[in-house]
Parts: sequence; C-alpha cells; structure tokens
Amino acid sequence: MRVLMEAVKASPTAKAGFERAARELGKSVGTVAQKYYLLQRTAGTTRTRVTKRAAGARSAGAARAGKARDAVAGTTPTELAVLTTEELARLAGMLRKEIDRRQGELMQLARSLGQRS
Repeated sequence: MRVLMEAVKASPTAKAGFERAARELGKSVGTVAQKYYLLQRTAGTTRTRVTKRAAGARSAGAARAGKARDAVAGTTPTELAVLTTEELARLAGMLRKEIDRRQGELMQLARSLGQRS
C-alpha cells in the first residue's frame, strides 16, 4: 500500500504513478489503479461524482412510462380491440406503476411543502 501511495504522490500524474507502482509490484496498471481508488474511497478522501442529465434525458422509469403512454396514445379503439389479454394486462400494469410513481412524487412534494410552512 505504501509503495502505491508514494508512487502516485511522487509522480506528475496518477497514471505515471500507477505505471511505476505496477512495475515495482509486478501487477497490471489497471489492478494498481483499482487498488489505489479503493484505498482512497476507504480512507474517505475521494468524493462521489455527481453527474447531470443532459437536457431532455429521462430516468429509466420515466422512459418506461413514456413507452406505455406512447403505446396507448396513437392507438385507435379498433386496434385496442385486437390486443391480446396478456398485452392489455402488461399495458395496464405499466400504467399502474406510472400512476403510483407520480402519486408518490406528489405526496413527497406535499410533505416537503408542508414542512416549509
């Protein structure tokens, strides 16, 4: 561990430090880098990366809900009539999950607004 930490601190870049430590330890550079970051995380010296979604990006749940809405939105009553029972049940389940998710969000928002008053 000490060899790894000293190699990284003494090098101009972390990559160069990983390469040096890998040579000294007889390990691959990837293994050494992984060990270094694991040690850093355990020591609490690294921060968790927070990423922002691109404009218009949706969560996986929102994407599934969008597919459910899209599946119904352009469908005529005649087309709905020929769907199998299994397809209708699957569609109803997707819509129920979306409704439950949105109700949960509204309840959470209402609680947070109630706490601010």
